[in-house]
Amino acid sequence: MRLTIISIAVLWVWLASAHAESLSWHFQGLNAQNQSLLRPLEAQQVFRRFNRTVRQHVRLNKPVHVVFYPGAETFFDPQRDELLIPLNILQRMQHDLAQRFPEQEEVQHAVYIAAVEYLLWYQLARVLVYQYDLPAASDAAHSIDAFATLAMLDSKQGLNQLYLLDAVEAFLRAVPSFTLWGDLSRRSEDEQNEARYRFAMCLVMGADHRQFPELLEEQTWNQQRLDRCQQRLQAARSAWSQRLGALLSEWSPWRKWREAGTGESEFAPRSETKTVR
Repeated sequence: MRLTIISIAVLWVWLASAHAESLSWHFQGLNAQNQSLLRPLEAQQVFRRFNRTVRQHVRLNKPVHVVFYPGAETFFDPQRDELLIPLNILQRMQHDLAQRFPEQEEVQHAVYIAAVEYLLWYQLARVLVYQYDLPAASDAAHSIDAFATLAMLDSKQGLNQLYLLDAVEAFLRAVPSFTLWGDLSRRSEDEQNEARYRFAMCLVMGADHRQFPELLEEQTWNQQRLDRCQQRLQAARSAWSQRLGALLSEWSPWRKWREAGTGESEFAPRSETKTVR
C-alpha cells in the first residue's frame, strides 16, 4: 500500500511537471471571421501537436501563455510570460494563399496549417532567446529563421515538409521583417524577405534535395551549391544545439544536432542587447 501511494505521488509530480512545461493557448476578441481562422487549426489539432512536440524537445522552466488577439504587433511580455500574436497575421496568410492557389482549397488548407506551425516555431525561438538569455547570433533574423526551418524539417508530418517552402513564403508575406527586427540593414522589405526565403530554401535543399526535384529544375543548382547548403544546414543545427544547451530534453533528437558541426561559421555569438518586440 505504501509503495502504491509513493508511486501515485511520483506520478502526480511528473504530471504536474509536464503540465507546467506546456504552453497554454488563449484567444481574445473572437468573432465569426476569426473563428474561421482557427477552425482548420483545431481540426488538425495544431496546438495540441505543437505542445507535444515542444515537450519532447525543450524543457521550459515555466509555462508560456500564447495569446492570439485582435492587435497589430507580435510581442512577448516577460512579466506575464505572455506571447501575443495578432489574429490579422492569420488573416493575411489566408488571404495571400487564396490568391496564390485559387480553386485549390486543399493546397490552401495544407499550406496554411504549415505556415501557422512555422509561425509558432519562429515565435517560440524568439521567446527562448529572450526568456533564457540564450547567446545572441551575428544575424538574429536568419538565426531565428533557421530554428523554425529546422524544427519543421524534423517534423514527422510529411505534408508539412511538402509545403514547407510555400509556408515560409506565406509567413514572410504576413509578418513583415521590420515589425520583428526593426531596421537591421539598408535592404528594402522585399530584399530582406527574399534573402530570408533563399536562406530557408538552402536549408531545405541541404536536408534532402531529392524531395524537391522541381526546384532542381527551376533553380541553378549544382553539386557545389548543394554541398554548401548542406554545410549551412549542419552549421545551423550545431549552433542551435549549443545555444539551447541544458534546455534540451534528455530524449530530444535535437541533441544530435551538435554532432553535425561547429556551427561557428553561421551564427557567431556577439555581445549586444537582444530586443523582442
